[in-house]
Amino acid sequence: MSMKIKINNLHKVFQKGDSTVDVLKGVNFDIDSGETVAITGPSGSGKTTLLQIIGLLDSPSDGSVNINDEDESKS
Repeated sequence: MSMKIKINNLHKVFQKGDSTVDVLKGVNFDIDSGETVAITGPSGSGKTTLLQIIGLLDSPSDGSVNINDEDESKS
């Protein structure tokens, strides 16, 4: 079975006290079946948040996560 992941204009905002923290801002990419990718960046840059959203453990504040052409971000 082939799988495709498409991330479109993904945003994640957390509330911290009276202010907001923009963790993910307009992330876009596609991953095709059989493709190997690496998610890198400094500590606190949103890598774990991105993986939790892709793994459907968290939902984005805005944008979409499509797995095999089905929008999973509204689940």
